[in-house]
Amino acid sequence: MEFTRISDPASDEDLQALRVYAPGLPQEYIDWLALHDGCISDETVAGFWGFNLPSLRLPTGPWQVYGAQSVMLYSTMMGFEGEEESGDGIRMPQPMLLIADDGGGNAFLLSLREDTWHEIWYWDHGEETADFDQPWWGNMHKVVDSFQELVDGGEWITSSHPS
Repeated sequence: MEFTRISDPASDEDLQALRVYAPGLPQEYIDWLALHDGCISDETVAGFWGFNLPSLRLPTGPWQVYGAQSVMLYSTMMGFEGEEESGDGIRMPQPMLLIADDGGGNAFLLSLREDTWHEIWYWDHGEETADFDQPWWGNMHKVVDSFQELVDGGEWITSSHPS
């Protein structure tokens, strides 16, 4: 997978702030932000990495990995760790860090949950609960086991949702 950098590499201050905000981040993710920070994929084939997965309704076109500051902003807006700064409240199972989007309003999440530690999940906003009642696993799909697999274009993983 190739990426186009859209910002300078993350500063030491931004990386430290992210580590405080979300303790336990994988080193591969921190290292990637230190080199790239915000990036857009150069991939423009149909579906994600060319995989045709209609159940996930992924758009054709590039997707974006957020920079360190944007990760904290968007994760807080979606209710990370119980914070409810958004009028919508908590919209996704926690603790999950919102690290990327697919250009269509859906998100890629890095799990900091014990049962799914460091896995990457796809959050489909078109399938979330009505009126943002409560976050649930019905619109969550495991993508890969690690951030490195995500940016390397790893295979999709089919699994059941945690309870």
